[in-house]
Amino acid sequence: MDTDLGVLPSARRRRAWARSVDHLLEAVNRKHAAPLFPHPDWDAPLLLRTEVVLACQAELMAIRDALLDQRRPISAQALQELKGFLTGSSTSPLFGTNAALARRDALQLRDDLTGQPPP
Repeated sequence: MDTDLGVLPSARRRRAWARSVDHLLEAVNRKHAAPLFPHPDWDAPLLLRTEVVLACQAELMAIRDALLDQRRPISAQALQELKGFLTGSSTSPLFGTNAALARRDALQLRDDLTGQPPP
C-alpha cells in the first residue's frame, strides 16, 4: 500500500514489534529489583536499566496498542524510529541512565506512531 505515509509496514511486522515491546515490559517487571537486565529479545549483551524502562512504560504500552490496531496507519519511517529506540544500544536513551530523556523520546515516538499529540 502506497500513501502519503510511504509504504506501510505489514501486519506481521507490526505484530512482531508489538511482541518486542511486550517482552521488554514483561522482562522489566519480572526483574524489577535488578538495576540492570539483558534485553529480552536479543541474545547480544544489551543491558537496560530498570528505572529507565519503567519511566517509559505507559508510552511503550501505547506504542504496542497502536501497532496492534490495524485500523491505524503507521509509516515505515515511524517503525524504523521504534526499531532504533528499542535496539540502538549506542544511540537510544532507553539504554542510557537518564530516565527523563528516555521518557521524552518515548513520548515523541508514541506521538509519531499514533499521529496524535498527548492529551
